[in-house]
Amino acid sequence: MTIILCIATGIILGGLCAFSMSEDRSDVILNLMTGISGAVLGGWMLGPMLDAAPSTMNAFDESNIYAAIGGAIVLLVIVHVLQAQDRVE
Repeated sequence: MTIILCIATGIILGGLCAFSMSEDRSDVILNLMTGISGAVLGGWMLGPMLDAAPSTMNAFDESNIYAAIGGAIVLLVIVHVLQAQDRVE
């Protein structure tokens, strides 16, 4: 259950990032996949630090959602910084 919530959180954050930051909407798939990856990694890596329920449990835990949001935001920022550096060069 929590892995599904992490994926849904990643899709929402990736979509918000794609539609708010892209001028030509060409990076929508990249932002969605980056959001999902960041949310799953954040839930997996940061979840235990926040005493969240393990991702294999069938329980809703808001700490996992916070970890997923943090992971998705961090990974989206990293990708956008790398893309901006690539466009400058």
